[in-house]
Amino acid sequence: MKRHFKLILAIIIIGLSALIAYGVYFYFKPMRQVSQEQTDYKVTDKQLIEEFTASPDKAGIKYLDKIMEISGEVKKTEIQDNANNVIFDKGDAVVIVAACLPEEKNKITLLRSGSTISLRGICKGFIKGDDVFGTPGELKIDQCTLK
Repeated sequence: MKRHFKLILAIIIIGLSALIAYGVYFYFKPMRQVSQEQTDYKVTDKQLIEEFTASPDKAGIKYLDKIMEISGEVKKTEIQDNANNVIFDKGDAVVIVAACLPEEKNKITLLRSGSTISLRGICKGFIKGDDVFGTPGELKIDQCTLK
């Protein structure tokens, strides 16, 4: 019985050590420098919205964690404490929310609805819309910089 107890205890300790190492690795993992990496895709907001409207899963796989340059017409901006968002919305089933870096705040304050811009960021995910409640899908772009 003692032998089984020691074996189970050793397995638990090894498992916990692996989990802790995994957590420490992701906590201290350096943030990607979007401005220094090569652009994977150059698209317009309209093209991106059409792709996600036609096939959300296929488009999500194609763009997830890729650096993209998006050009298009700004619907609105949201500037709060640490949130500097640029919204692209064509009135379709998908809205693009570009979360910009804090140092872009001054540039974002100058933008107006209808301004045509180009920005660069990392595609971080897509949330499908809900037909019952009439909410559009949301495509999230992070670490954006205005060009």
